Amino acid sequence: MRGVLPASEVVGHDAAGAALDSGVEVDLQQGGGEWLTPGVYAELQRHLRACQASPVIARCDLSGRPLPGSHHELTRQISADLLAGIEHAGRLGATYLCVTLLRAGDRQARAGAVGYADALNAIYASLCATHGAAEAAGLTVAIMAARHRFLLSPAECRDLIDEVNAPNVGMAVEVTDVSAVGDVADWIQTLRQRLTLIRFGRPTEPIGQRTLKALEQISFDGPIIFERADDLMRWLPAPRPPASGHGHEPAPSARSRERGAFMPTDDLVTIATLTNPHEAEMMRLRLTGEGIFCFLDGIAQGAAVGLLSIKVMVRPADAERARTLIEPQNA
Repeated sequence: MRGVLPASEVVGHDAAGAALDSGVEVDLQQGGGEWLTPGVYAELQRHLRACQASPVIARCDLSGRPLPGSHHELTRQISADLLAGIEHAGRLGATYLCVTLLRAGDRQARAGAVGYADALNAIYASLCATHGAAEAAGLTVAIMAARHRFLLSPAECRDLIDEVNAPNVGMAVEVTDVSAVGDVADWIQTLRQRLTLIRFGRPTEPIGQRTLKALEQISFDGPIIFERADDLMRWLPAPRPPASGHGHEPAPSARSRERGAFMPTDDLVTIATLTNPHEAEMMRLRLTGEGIFCFLDGIAQGAAVGLLSIKVMVRPADAERARTLIEPQNA
């Protein structure tokens, strides 16, 4: 089990240092649900570099979006929202995308809500349509359960994930939410390997202890997100030691180097523009095999529709050599 903290708790707080080896959670949205702008991304990345933290979980709440009337339109909108989240999470170099999707309920009784069956069917279809894009971006998608009167049963969540049948799609639960509708240990035992990440919240002592015991019983090795650093220290009292603090930025992981974590695209140059995600990925592998950092901007949406432009980007110092290496591939 790995303790993770929100970026807002990490930036500028030395007390959070013990959690940084496991990474932080980043909210992809600003007030009102709008996606982060490139300027905000760059500022966030500078702050995270300063405290030697890297994002492992990107979070977004899409449940407040205006909803269309038909099932087909609803599926299209959820798919488009998921693709946008995948694109933004990929830019940050995250490994998980935690998503709250819909408010389910009676359409007439609750503004902004959709019928339960409609919601479930639309999410199933959308996950089937977008998990390939998430895989291309190196992301695992975690759907938040037991929120906004939706996905209120662990068996229902288990069946949804089994039907989608994608290794990079799973469930996320918040202990406080799940405890309000059932037994947290039952949820954990039912979901088992389908459980991707946990939001711990601030449960009572008995519920917290019960949660950790159930996670140990299924050998859960995913991230657990705590609201505050003192909560992490309380519930996981033996985290990994903090970085050495000698002023050197830690070497990024292979996954981070590969996808360009902390590498704003303003620092890179485009050497090719493609529409085929497979060709773009082969080009990236060719360049990284030669020791050239390569970032694929737009790979998530391009992987899903095969129409949007995917920019192959490298550092300016590597541009001339990179173009030479890919010339036979472009011929």
